[in-house]
Amino acid sequence: MYGICGSPVGGFDRTRKGNGQCECDVPMNGFAHRMRLDKRSVDDNRLSWAREAMPYGRIMNDAVLLPNGQIIIVNGAKTGVIANARDPAHDAWLYNPKAPAGQRFTTLAATNINRYYHSNALLLPDASILVMGCEYGTCTAACARPTPWFFQHQAERFLPPYFFGTSRPVISSISTKELRYGATLTVSYTGTVTGAVLMAPAAVTHQQNNMNQRAVKLVVTSTTGGVATLRMPPNQYFTGEAGQYQPLLPAPYDPDTGACLNQEANFTSGSFRARDTPSLNIMELLRATLVKPVATQEAADTCASAAQPPAPETRQAGDYIVTERDAKAGQWQLIRNTDGRSSTGVVAIHAALLPESSQVLIWARVHMDGSRSYEPGVVAADGAPEVTAVFDPTSGEYYVKQQRLTPFCTGGSHLADGRVLAAGGDDFAGDRLSPGYTDGRRGLRLYQKPTPGRWDQGGWNTLANQLREPRWYPTQTLMPDGVRTLVVGGTRSQNDTTAVPSVEIYNTNQRGIVSMSTLAVLQRFRNFILYPLVYTLPYAGAGGATQLFMFNCDNGAVLNLAPDNTWSQYRDIPASLWPTPNFCGAMSMAGTATILMLEPASGYAAEVVMFGGYRRGNPQCECDLPTNAYAHRLKLDKRSVDNNQFAWAREAMPYGRNMNDAVLLPNGQIIIVNGAKNGVIANARNAAHDAWLYNPKAAAGSRFTTLAATNINRYYHSTALLLPDASMLVMGSEYGSCSRSCASRTPWEFQHRAERFLPPYFFGTSRPGISSVSAKEARYGASVDVTYSGTVTRAVLMTPAAVTHQNNMNQRAVELLISSNSGGALTVRMPPNPYITAPGWHMLFLLNGDVPCTQASWIRLRLMHSLLLLLLLPMLLWHAEAQHKDPSPQIITENLPKVCPSGQRYTQVQDVTDSTSYYVCCGGATPVVRKTCRFMTGEAGQYMPLLPAPYDPDTGACTNRRVNATAGSFTARASSTLGIVERMRFAMARSVATDEAQNTCEAAAAPTDAPVDRQGFDFGTADATRGEWRVVRNRAGRSSTGVVGINAVLLPESSQVLFWARVHMDLSRNYEPGVISSDGVPEVTSVYDPTTGEYTVKRMRLTPFCTGNSHLRDGRVLAAGGDDFAGSRFSPGYTDGRRGLRLYQKPTPGTWDQGGWNTLGQRLASPRWYPTQTLLPDGVRTVITGGTVSMNVSTPVPSAEIFSQATMGVVKQDTLPLLQRFAGFILYPVVNVLPFTSSVTPGTTHLFMFNCDNGAVMRLSPTNTWSQYRDIPASRWPTPGFCGAMSMAGTATMLMLEPTDGYAAEVVMFGGFQRGRRQCDCDTATMRFAHRMRLDKASVDNNRLAWTREAMPYGRNMNDVVLLPNGQLIIVNGAKTGVISNARDPAHDAWLYNPRAASGSRFTTLAATNINRYYHSTALLLPDASLLIAGCEYGTCTASCARPTAWQFQHQAERFLPPYFFQAGRPVITSISATSARYGATLTVGYTGRVTSAVIITPAAVTHQNNMNQRAARLVVVSNTGGVVTLRMPPNQYVMQPGWHMLFLLNGDLPCTAARWVQLRI
Repeated sequence: MYGICGSPVGGFDRTRKGNGQCECDVPMNGFAHRMRLDKRSVDDNRLSWAREAMPYGRIMNDAVLLPNGQIIIVNGAKTGVIANARDPAHDAWLYNPKAPAGQRFTTLAATNINRYYHSNALLLPDASILVMGCEYGTCTAACARPTPWFFQHQAERFLPPYFFGTSRPVISSISTKELRYGATLTVSYTGTVTGAVLMAPAAVTHQQNNMNQRAVKLVVTSTTGGVATLRMPPNQYFTGEAGQYQPLLPAPYDPDTGACLNQEANFTSGSFRARDTPSLNIMELLRATLVKPVATQEAADTCASAAQPPAPETRQAGDYIVTERDAKAGQWQLIRNTDGRSSTGVVAIHAALLPESSQVLIWARVHMDGSRSYEPGVVAADGAPEVTAVFDPTSGEYYVKQQRLTPFCTGGSHLADGRVLAAGGDDFAGDRLSPGYTDGRRGLRLYQKPTPGRWDQGGWNTLANQLREPRWYPTQTLMPDGVRTLVVGGTRSQNDTTAVPSVEIYNTNQRGIVSMSTLAVLQRFRNFILYPLVYTLPYAGAGGATQLFMFNCDNGAVLNLAPDNTWSQYRDIPASLWPTPNFCGAMSMAGTATILMLEPASGYAAEVVMFGGYRRGNPQCECDLPTNAYAHRLKLDKRSVDNNQFAWAREAMPYGRNMNDAVLLPNGQIIIVNGAKNGVIANARNAAHDAWLYNPKAAAGSRFTTLAATNINRYYHSTALLLPDASMLVMGSEYGSCSRSCASRTPWEFQHRAERFLPPYFFGTSRPGISSVSAKEARYGASVDVTYSGTVTRAVLMTPAAVTHQNNMNQRAVELLISSNSGGALTVRMPPNPYITAPGWHMLFLLNGDVPCTQASWIRLRLMHSLLLLLLLPMLLWHAEAQHKDPSPQIITENLPKVCPSGQRYTQVQDVTDSTSYYVCCGGATPVVRKTCRFMTGEAGQYMPLLPAPYDPDTGACTNRRVNATAGSFTARASSTLGIVERMRFAMARSVATDEAQNTCEAAAAPTDAPVDRQGFDFGTADATRGEWRVVRNRAGRSSTGVVGINAVLLPESSQVLFWARVHMDLSRNYEPGVISSDGVPEVTSVYDPTTGEYTVKRMRLTPFCTGNSHLRDGRVLAAGGDDFAGSRFSPGYTDGRRGLRLYQKPTPGTWDQGGWNTLGQRLASPRWYPTQTLLPDGVRTVITGGTVSMNVSTPVPSAEIFSQATMGVVKQDTLPLLQRFAGFILYPVVNVLPFTSSVTPGTTHLFMFNCDNGAVMRLSPTNTWSQYRDIPASRWPTPGFCGAMSMAGTATMLMLEPTDGYAAEVVMFGGFQRGRRQCDCDTATMRFAHRMRLDKASVDNNRLAWTREAMPYGRNMNDVVLLPNGQLIIVNGAKTGVISNARDPAHDAWLYNPRAASGSRFTTLAATNINRYYHSTALLLPDASLLIAGCEYGTCTASCARPTAWQFQHQAERFLPPYFFQAGRPVITSISATSARYGATLTVGYTGRVTSAVIITPAAVTHQNNMNQRAARLVVVSNTGGVVTLRMPPNQYVMQPGWHMLFLLNGDLPCTAARWVQLRI
């Protein structure tokens, strides 16, 4: 190419430019030239040109890149240059870069317009080429063939050959016009599509320079059915925008003056995305060098001598490559927010996990000439950079927080209440490098959240009472009293390395420092005292002293801290015991350490382990410092310490490692991450990418296992901590560089990206799940009840991390004693004393062997009230020594005066659970617990309300001598297992409480007839084939829905359920004691949250007993009809509700439990008790059908009314002959919309109506005209004499609507009862058959309607059926004999019905409950694919029955977990492209796991065995690849009515772990 100028295609001979007789004769370059510029070629400097001959020499031509990757070359001349050109190049060339060399050019059609200099060509959106320009062209006078001047205004289009061949596809729609890098885009099209390309619009001038010409081939994740899903480019380097960068160190300019501060600039890639250039202000433009991968010229413009440094070692500029899932090696994941950004906001030098959350508080440096450790733009209004943030690893978002007391290299620890204390800091303050900051070395700061509120809504509070010494790199440790925090060691500042060999004591109560002492062991620590190890040991010293292990580099000691803050050194651990001389172990800049799991089986013996470190010394380059290749362990149990028997044991690690982090796992094993193989502090190289697993219980020599590796370098100032889901959050690495004398230099790094590491247990054995915990706060030695799914063998308590500089100052794990474990419920004992783990918030993990649960529950360990603690302190200290030697208390249950035995002191205790008073006599050898009198029913929970009430609530006088004192809501515990505080509560935990009734009513006695099969404790066992029952409890252990769940409606976009019940008070007290409004009226409706077990009472005074219930399309709940009990002593404050219309709605914004009822008034045309409601396909009208006049007037109401959402009232009522035909009561008839309309009169709705044994298919026109289309008379019913689905009888549902079956409808009914009257209704026989009927369009149109029946396991009545996401059904509740309130022989077991199985093999008997649920019970599907079961208002038999049952008013709620809960492989939905969709539209869903199908299911609206809104449709899967599935919504509103639906993904028959809500709209 010597002597030839040109772009890659064409050019001219520069040796003759200006020297030829005529410039028109300058020869042209006849070659095309190519060069690879991939990252490897550039990094390795392997850059070389390849050339190939063109058809002829050409200059001033234009190259247009086509969507297919080929190139069209047009315009130009065969000779000449600039204005002096001739011999126009008229023909177009096609260049195919993928063809073999020598075959890449094809000559195409020719124009007849000359286009020399100043011509251009560009691609248009229709894939044609627009060709324009050519301002002039002439030759000098000496030329033989001069050309004329041209000023060309004509424009041409060139149509490439693809315009005339195969049919071209057409884009019909695109899901969005704006999206992020790496995001997916859904495109609808016609024709055939095999690929997709993104092309930048042209900006061209002077031939060779199309300044924006770029094309990127997109990844096609799916293409089927005329819809393609495309993935956008992974980052901005593909498209020329500002993108990831690595901040420059030192800063390349003075932000005040723009002057160059350093000649060396780093232009390699970094850790996050910068803003688009148009959004930058002038100061941001000064930072332009930050956002270019190669920017030597820009650096030269900014800093005269700037040069590009070498590429970073193992550095990658693009997206992080996620490692494959591996059950043995674990997996690394890059955390991104919804925009695709991975950033913690500031460099995570310090990280503290915030209690009761997964959020993490992080903070960094301020010194600006050392780094820009904040995001561009994270600058306060006063221009100061913010260097602290709250990061949420579940969303990838961060929330910047202000802290202006320079916090670089503070200590960090939690207080007992969860707040974070940060002591010390640095002295960079107020200059141009730290604007807005003040000296933080003596600083004390508290981070706290609002009450109520979240951590990301909180902020820093700078305390006035400061440290007595300046401290940089101090350690903090919370003491067992939960009040004192030690602040230990450090140096005076970054620039003043004078050690600070003292310890200060911060007192939470006094909000400041109360003591400072110089310690000899700290004076002995060499030079810097940088984040020394400080661990409290799990036992008390003499006189209640706290014993602490302190260590730095290679030596340490055990010290005693007395309650009066005096120090003494108890044992020395000199450097002479250290087995690896000249190498430092755990300290800042060196290795890492942790205390191993504390286990009760070993008496909570402590043992510390340290990993790695570095060799002391000063080689020519600190990057060459060898690292410590050993792990060191030291036993610190009480015997070893007391006997001064200290001996380090060491074992080889896979290689030397420094500046690493050790994370203690819930199973007691340890993960080691981060660090370098060589070097120390900022001077490090050879990043340690792989994670190690260390099993402390394995044999020495086989404890280390190498796991998966990251590709992100994390040296000094990196952090790692455990999250509540048992994964690890890995962040930070502020910088790392080597001195100039090093042969191999690493770049400076300021890492904002965060990763999660998933240990191997994420991919192996099924992990258990915690369902409920009886308390969020517990005392030491107390028992806590936990319910769970799966298998559990262990329980562990873990402190939240507070980590910096390899020192996790709060890392501790304690294995708990399990006192009972059966049936999915266990009782764990909290640690016996605060020396084992200090008071404060902990994560409670359950484990199956070494596999932890999917999510920990937070629990706060608390000391006793200070007064009680003082009274019991001698006993507590004795307990800490003896640990498990519990005295058995003397329980005195009589209502005695408040007098203690001689020598004991009286203390009153108020139990917050149920306002019951207890008192304890303390001070003797055996504590004496006494209780005061209380009402027996004062506790809210599972109970059988007393009938009549045993006392007058106004006077407390006994109103009836017969009192039921059977079991309450929890398991009684033996007194010997109770902790000291639990002993005070012993009386409330007994299963038989006759003496309590005696205290309330003198002559009360337990009833002679106990309820059938009644049990007062939790139950259920996990079974992969039979499922599991669980009682739903709140944090206090109570199980109650607030009111009896007679009506139950699942509320959209939530898991909350709206309940309502009766008012008629002489039949029951169906409200909780205390659920009475200020006007004395009992409330009978509530919003219940099954995820927490809590309910919120709601007011509804239009008597709602036995209304209908359904959703409107916007999610509001409509309840029509009701009862006429109003205004009497049994229904105070209520009005007649039989014509009532009510809407339950939530505020905007807001949650359902913040909502309320809106009474529309008496708007029904007829009074209705027991009506059915059905939303119609137009989404506007709701049909209200049938019912009777009232509970006491059984006259049927054989009409249907139409409620219109447009008018918020009834617009029409019609009497229907079919309803007149329904014999006797018309009680909640079955009404289902069929999934088709009329071919003759489109818009007509077809409804299947049924009651007892007969029905019809009705038509309703858009103008509200009714007609009967097909009759289904009783003569077709195959089981005469028995009623099927209706209130008080059997249950029914429509089966899954399948697109492969044309959405054919089929209804199935289960059970019922025998008509007729017997001496005792309890002896009424139940029906033991299921009935099915196809209701597809062909069957209905051709009147081919026939029932088929099959035997059930036994006869069942008043049962509920729940349609599962896999199309199978669960049947629960009901009785084996009887009807309505007269029932017995409860049907406890659940049945699974598989409609796709062969007849005769469709039923499977699953697990059984032990709670009776007869009439007025309900069951519905929750978004996690479990079932919520509630209700059973009452059930009794007449006096002449031989086997009477007790009255029951059941408030307790249960969840039933179908067998798929205990099978591996349930997918997880991670994202959804929209929460609303039109019919026939597509929806894109991201997921993890395996997905084979998808369904949508309506939320339940159920009462009296009739789920009026139960419906499911399978969706068409348009595409499914790479964890993204594209789904097509149902084709029309007849298949699924408009409104909110739950979207489930399935792996075979296994539904996803949680559905997403989608609103179908017309």
